[in-house]
Amino acid sequence: MKKEIRRHQYLLQSDKLSDIDKEDLKQLFTESLSEDVQEFALSLLSEMLYKHYGQRVVILIDEYDVPLDKAYQYNYYREMVQHIRLMFGEVLKTNDSLGFAVLTGCLRISKESIFTGLNNFKSRTISDASFVECFGFTDKEVKDMLKYYGMEDKAALFKEWYDGYRFAGREIYCPWSIINQCVGFLEDRDTEMKSYWINSSGNSIIKDMAVKASAKTREQIETLVSGGTVRQEISEGMTYQDLEEGDSAWQQIYMWSLLYVTGYLTDAAKASGGVHTLAIPNLEIYMVYEKQVLSWFRTRIAGMGEQWKSFIVAVEKCDSGKTGALLEGFLSSYTSIRDTAYRKDLKENFYHGFLLMALGLNDNWDVISNRESGTGYPDIMVEDMKSMAGWVFELKYAEDGQLDRACKTALKQAKDNNYAAFLKQDGMEKVHLFGIAFYKKSCKAICEKED
Repeated sequence: MKKEIRRHQYLLQSDKLSDIDKEDLKQLFTESLSEDVQEFALSLLSEMLYKHYGQRVVILIDEYDVPLDKAYQYNYYREMVQHIRLMFGEVLKTNDSLGFAVLTGCLRISKESIFTGLNNFKSRTISDASFVECFGFTDKEVKDMLKYYGMEDKAALFKEWYDGYRFAGREIYCPWSIINQCVGFLEDRDTEMKSYWINSSGNSIIKDMAVKASAKTREQIETLVSGGTVRQEISEGMTYQDLEEGDSAWQQIYMWSLLYVTGYLTDAAKASGGVHTLAIPNLEIYMVYEKQVLSWFRTRIAGMGEQWKSFIVAVEKCDSGKTGALLEGFLSSYTSIRDTAYRKDLKENFYHGFLLMALGLNDNWDVISNRESGTGYPDIMVEDMKSMAGWVFELKYAEDGQLDRACKTALKQAKDNNYAAFLKQDGMEKVHLFGIAFYKKSCKAICEKED
């Protein structure tokens, strides 16, 4: 706010302002902008601008609810609500100097109990068909942009990663991600697809939900990660305060609602009676959920002390049958993951993360992911500096359910590309090669000792 006020220092020399006006205005430039000063600062500034220019002021407030989100996270929510109510109330209500104002945010403004009594107020959400194209890029806009930059061949990737939002029946892309990925391809035609919108936030919503999630909610999230949908009542008019109040059933409704209005979920079908069919919109968002679900698995498996120790021993002994059976047991007993809606290599990514997490629980092992070795990049390598033993893990997703064939393909790839080279160069005296295949909740492993 101080920075914005300094932009208008010229007002202190305006011949349209009286000496009294200028004395009032000087408070904004000399004070440290205490909370009391903040609460009338925008109102006073708009009045002085109106007098100077003879035109009513337009005020744009982006992400008005970010201070509320931070206040909620750090436990001073009520104080922030009161502060913003007074600050915005001064400038937006009964202000003759105001032409109009536009505010944006994730939470529906009229229900935040901040703008009580606002005149001629209109709230537009992702459910309003008349404004739906204002929330992102349409399919035509994305195609036009890709054509302009000569990237038509990348259209399917853009759709898979950044599309998937359904607002009032319209297909909408995340604009921030589209723009940044276009820049990425302009700099390097072969660059990988990346997450941009996700990396612009702390994902505190997902983390908060993870802490508060009931067993049923966790199962629902795992269903979403597996490519399924969840039917859930949504209230677009909730506030952060609602997350703290009410019974557990209402808190769950508000939590799902928050995920919906902040873009972590979208409609997979037309809503009816406030009940929405929710789905993860695209790969960019999927990555966030996948990471959270894997962290749950890590906690679960860490609690299975004896089974996990048996898994480690099976790996050490190159016991194919037991290694595969224990991994399958982890999947079958502790996750509802069935399959994913994404392409094969991305399905493998999930199981890659799952195995990486299980192996990483052993503090005595150095676990290496996607490190160059031989003439390629093995999925996972493990070194035990105490026993000077190493393991190579190559994973495959058996799209047709033929686990044995997929295991042999993985093992052949590891041998043909000399994936054991790095471990041998690093001094490992014994090296074992694992070919591991997954299909939904099923798993099979084949292990061979490297000569």
